[in-house]
Formats: sequence, structure tokens, C-alpha cells
Amino acid sequence: MMSTLFGTDGIRGLANQYPMTAEVAFNLARSVGYYFQDKKAKNVLIGRDTRLSGDMLEAALIAGFCATGMNVLKAGIITTPALAYLTKYFHTTIGIVISASHNHYRDNGIKFFQENGMKFDNAQENEIERILIQEEYRKLSIPGEMIGRVTSLDESGHIYLQHILDFIPKGFTKPEFKMIIDCANGASSFIVKELFDHLKMNYQVIYNTPNGININQNCGSTSIAALQTKVIESRADLGFAYDGDADRVLAV
Repeated sequence: MMSTLFGTDGIRGLANQYPMTAEVAFNLARSVGYYFQDKKAKNVLIGRDTRLSGDMLEAALIAGFCATGMNVLKAGIITTPALAYLTKYFHTTIGIVISASHNHYRDNGIKFFQENGMKFDNAQENEIERILIQEEYRKLSIPGEMIGRVTSLDESGHIYLQHILDFIPKGFTKPEFKMIIDCANGASSFIVKELFDHLKMNYQVIYNTPNGININQNCGSTSIAALQTKVIESRADLGFAYDGDADRVLAV
């Protein structure tokens, strides 16, 4: 069976239009819950970027997972690399990022990670899609006392930040570079400043005020003209531009 929903990086499309609707997200979560029904410990970690539609899709996914008896850990707004790491850190059954990466805010997507922090393989995606299309998830009946619980992980960003800091050698010498960091008004907006302040770097952050609709808007890794101009105007040594979920970066 060839997947028609899953692309090269999860499911993606225009928000609030098929397949990026609350209904599809709800039943997709039920399908995933059905797929993992035989696991003794069933939990899912969910994170998202700064898109307006993220709240809607997150709520639908949470409802679907809880309906199948899976517990949900909410990481909030967080980068894709952080979610992949935290999936493994918290030993969750799966991890999910709600993001359309470098795309416009009108798009959104759902990316899946295995418990080892790696993305789902084609066989897993195909089987979950089959369960969804054939509505096999309807066979799963969970009594009220066994529905999943939801826990917010307020410390998730700090855990990932410490993970990054642990990679820095003890003899690290702070470079004297002046840097400009473009956060694309995306998920990196909530970690970059804390990281670079901790390292006492000479830096300036731009496009780090997300409002739900300005993610990747004339900024970030797919539109680096603004960063190039800022680097020159500021007489900086270099600049970095992330995309919306910070799983890619370009340097100038």
C-alpha cells in the first residue's frame, strides 16, 4: 500500500482543510492508539511550533490519544530536534511535532517519532494510514476509568537546553564573534536567547516575536535577505537563520 497521507516528513497541508483538520487529527490519534494498543506503557509526547493552528491540532490529537487510553505529555512550543531528544529522554512510546517546518503559517503538519527519537518508517506510516482509512480504530473501546491523562511538561525546554550545554567542552573558550540570530518567529524564539545568554555570547536576536501568523514571514532560512542586511548593517561576523521548527539552519 502506498501512503497517500504521509509525505516525506509526516502529514502536511493547509490548516483547517483536509487532511489538516481537527477531525482527521482526532481520528489519526485514535489510529495510532489502536496501533500501539498492545504496549503495556502507552504515552505520547506532543510539541508544536508557533502557528495559529497549532492549538487546534494539539487539542484534537490529545483528545484522540486519551480516548484510546494513551497518556499525553505536553511539551508546548518547542523545536523539532528538542522533541526528538525528549521523546527518548522521557521514554515515551512516540513523539509528535505539530509543524509545517519552513512553510507559511497557513500550512501545518504532524511529524511522528519513534521511542528512540528516530522518525517513523514507511511500514509504520502505511499501517497507521490503513487503520485510519478503514476506520479500524473504532474497534477499540476504552472504559471511562482507563482513558489517558494529560500532563504539561513545563521543564521540557530547560532539559533540552542542558542537553545542549552538556556537549560543550569544559575548556570552551568563548569566541569573540558578533552574531545575528534569525529565529523565523518560530519555535527557536523560546530557547536561543536563554542559550546564548548562558554562554555570554556577543549576539543579537531578530524575528523572535511570534504571533501565530508571522512564522517564516520574510525571515528565517527560506528568506535570508533580512539576515544578510542585518549582518552587514551591524558589522557582525556571521549570522544564522532557523526555519519555523528549527530543524534546519543557514549561515551567512
